[in-house]
Amino acid sequence: MWVGSFSVAAQKSNALVGGAKAGIPWTFETSLGGTQLWEDGSAADAFASYQLMASGRFVFQPLAWAWFQTGLQSASTRIPEATSEVNEPVSLSAIANVEIIPAFLYANFGFAFSFFEETLPLEDSAALFDFQNGYRYGLLPLGLNVKTLFGGTFLRQDWGPWLLLTGFSMGRSAPVTLYEDHTFTPPHLINGSFRLRHRKQDADHRIEIAATYFSEEKNAAQEAAHQEGMRWYFRYSLTQLFNSKGLEVALGGVWHAEDKNRRLLIRSELEHLGTNDNLQRIFVDGTWIWRVKPKWLAHLYLRPSLVFQAGADSKWGYETEVFLRSRMRFFGSHDFEVAPGALLGRFHGQPVAAVAFRAKYAFHHLPAINDEFAWESVDARK
Repeated sequence: MWVGSFSVAAQKSNALVGGAKAGIPWTFETSLGGTQLWEDGSAADAFASYQLMASGRFVFQPLAWAWFQTGLQSASTRIPEATSEVNEPVSLSAIANVEIIPAFLYANFGFAFSFFEETLPLEDSAALFDFQNGYRYGLLPLGLNVKTLFGGTFLRQDWGPWLLLTGFSMGRSAPVTLYEDHTFTPPHLINGSFRLRHRKQDADHRIEIAATYFSEEKNAAQEAAHQEGMRWYFRYSLTQLFNSKGLEVALGGVWHAEDKNRRLLIRSELEHLGTNDNLQRIFVDGTWIWRVKPKWLAHLYLRPSLVFQAGADSKWGYETEVFLRSRMRFFGSHDFEVAPGALLGRFHGQPVAAVAFRAKYAFHHLPAINDEFAWESVDARK
């Protein structure tokens, strides 16, 4: 959510500045996707873990200094050992972005809201907790019954070949009823991001650092019961261009600090668990990018990762992810993208395999806001 808003702010269009095509630029996109996960190498449980998602997004820029986006999303997830699927029928999000100081300071504000509440059987609570906190490749954490307000500020500064992007955002959630007759307050979030980029004619260096702080989760009596440890993300990448082709290599990782829990059933202070059972990740990735035709971009992506839990009962594993992304533009304003992918690995002695697929269609009216064809083209600076 935060990164997407930051990207729109950093890459906004200037289509409203006169010309024969002056007007209101807008973009509509819709996507379908799914992930199927096999664990323990068992074909008998072929549908034990999966996730299907559909979404739509509309972005428009009525003013040179303001642009807005709204979206709908629906998802269905099968959680191992749960009694049934977990459905997120329809959730709505809306974001307003403004440019406060031209080409320097931006801000946004928005909300996310679930139209239909999905309550789960209490006996599924252990399975849901394991799914949200354990190892589940490619299956996104659930945002059930979400009612969230969020906002942020973002800075962009150019110094010749150097580009600095920084951001700070906050999200506040209302109490939700996830299990029947059991209400709790999800954690509020504070996010910070830093990106430093050095651009040359044929090379691009990027350093990215992001951090997320989680507040306390509270029960129906507003008593603190759990607090997630702070999460850090870092990545360094180098992109080298060769005419209409490019190669990106990167090194990065995710570190999730130790959680805190309430040890007693009565009101009490949260205590550190004494061990860190959160999932950690170190990865190296490479992307080969080429322009098949003037309006056809392709990305071949490979990421081997080391995955581990470094607590008292440490667990280790590895995975190798690969996917091919193909994006084509037709008639100057229609985009179509397909991205099949697969993963093979092993975690805590158990084999893991997954396949995933995503298809996306987008229509752009006038120069597109956050037009990936403009800024992702490997020879855009030629």
